[in-house]
Amino acid sequence: MAAMKVLVVESDPVAVKTIADTIGTHLGYAALVVITQSATALIETARRADRKYDAMVINTDIKGSKGLELVRAMRTVGDLTPVLMVGDQFSREDLVTCLDAGADDYMVKPLDPLELAARLRAIARRMQLMEPVATKVGNLMYDKEKMLFFVDKKPVFMSPRASVVLEALFKRSGSVLSRDFLCALTPEMISIEALNIRISRLRKLLRDAKCTATIKSHHAVGYELAEGPAADQQ
Repeated sequence: MAAMKVLVVESDPVAVKTIADTIGTHLGYAALVVITQSATALIETARRADRKYDAMVINTDIKGSKGLELVRAMRTVGDLTPVLMVGDQFSREDLVTCLDAGADDYMVKPLDPLELAARLRAIARRMQLMEPVATKVGNLMYDKEKMLFFVDKKPVFMSPRASVVLEALFKRSGSVLSRDFLCALTPEMISIEALNIRISRLRKLLRDAKCTATIKSHHAVGYELAEGPAADQQ
């Protein structure tokens, strides 16, 4: 099976070792990224476009900020990566708070390796079921494996950063994505003005390729990919 990539936000070395051993033993040869810095600093890492994790394990209380604040920040910018919260103890109220913040599951320390592996597989599987099934908008298609867009089966080449924006719009076609969310997709956290320029170039690229899908503006809100005539509005 494909190795799971799990981001661990944990400052307890015992818990880190348990999680690392579990991932290696039960979840394949995983690429494990361990972050022990503050949640405040981690927020930028969690929203980067090159971040592709199957799941995250987050301590409820880490240095510099609360783990729950990190989860809320992720969900605010549209990051849907499955999150397993861990802590020394959980009351019923704690559980409700975790789930309301956007966590998918929780575990109480000490962590049992078999249960941890099962819970990580379960939340990652649920996320896979949420993956959009649509692979076409108008005559625009996206090949997830090749990470390429096609118009009438002809490849449309663009920069990696432009592709990240179009991919997000494609996966949520028919829905409006906020400008703040789209700006946060790239590592450099681009400005609204830079995003508008990127959208304009994407529109031209699609129009030149005779694409029947276009990026529509929603004033003061964001952008939407949908079938329809091209537009140059900002």
